[in-house]
Amino acid sequence: MDPSNQTNATTDTVRLTGERITQGNAVDCPQIRDDSGKVHSVSYLSPAVEIGGRVTVSGVYGVSTRCVGTVLIVQTEAQPEN
Repeated sequence: MDPSNQTNATTDTVRLTGERITQGNAVDCPQIRDDSGKVHSVSYLSPAVEIGGRVTVSGVYGVSTRCVGTVLIVQTEAQPEN
């Protein structure tokens, strides 16, 4: 994820819809690719969201103690409406 494309304000809520592309591990958080093709690291995704599954998350950008770098700290997660 390119930090120069992120908001610096940690109070601005961001909503993303996209496809889960990674599970995450002890170093890297799970990632979502949004509909424009941009990849976003997120602090958490439910195990119910499989690789390739679509998900909508909202939260604020910040630093997570679970993984490296600035990520979207997920506050809500939902299946997108069709």
